This record gives sequence, structure tokens and C-alpha cells, in this order.
Amino acid sequence: MDYELLTSVMRRAALDAGDAIMQVYAAADLDVRAKSDDSPVTAADLAADAVISAALRAAHPALFPLFAPELPADIVIVNINPLIRDEIPTSARAIQNRINEISFNAALLRELRAIAFVQRLIDAGQVEDGWMKRLRIHMIADDALMQQLSVATKIVPVPAV
Repeated sequence: MDYELLTSVMRRAALDAGDAIMQVYAAADLDVRAKSDDSPVTAADLAADAVISAALRAAHPALFPLFAPELPADIVIVNINPLIRDEIPTSARAIQNRINEISFNAALLRELRAIAFVQRLIDAGQVEDGWMKRLRIHMIADDALMQQLSVATKIVPVPAV
């Protein structure tokens, strides 16, 4: 997992969640409800949760919801991590970078396996019409280039490398 990126995403999410909480507190109505365990949950809690959840989904989107019939059938994945590296990392930084790459690729492959599984269910006629659709996955990858780039170049969007 890329902890630097996650820290940056969560720092921004925490600040945005704080803003959402302050907007609720500025309103006259401080709605308080009870959760299933009778503990209180406020509108501010719900607003902060929505902001943080959205930030996490944006940073680590799942592919599986893209089966929704109203969405396009084509998915383009731009792979920023090499799938294969021949060299063995020897420095602490190189080892951490490789761990980040493996973590990201493992999550991506898990989602792709889920998509393949649904495609097999569709082929076997085991999915009700209109519930899910066939997807076309397109991957853009340049492992040779990505192996030359550091993690910093993958998480900071710039027009040129």
C-alpha cells in the first residue's frame, strides 16, 4: 500500500470532513439519531463519514460497480505500476516501492478476477438479464517506462515526466 499517497488523501479528507462538520454546526438544526446500538449519531457524523468514504473510494476505486447496466461497457485501465520486474529490490526505498506496486497490482488483479467471474456467469446464463452486463476491459501499460519511474512520479500528475 502506498502510505504516502494514503496519508495525503486522508489528510485532505480529514480537512474536508472538518469543513462538512462545521457547516452542520453552523445550521440551526443539529439532528441527532440513534444507531442500532442506541449510541448517538449526528448529522455532522454522517456528513464527515460521507466525505471520508468518498475520498477513500476515489483513491481506491473498485471496478465491480461498473457492471451497472446504465454505465458504458468499456473500461480503460491505465496501469501505472509494472506487472513484472526482473530485478530484486535491495535498498529500503526500492523494497517499499515494490511492496506498494505489489499491493496495488494485487487489488487490481482481484477486481479483474471478479469481472472475469461475472463474465463466466453471464456466458452460462446464470445472471438475470439487465442485472449485469458484459464488460470490455482495455489496459494501457508500459512496464518498461514504469520501471524507470519513481513512486513520486506516479502519484503527482504532471504533464511531462
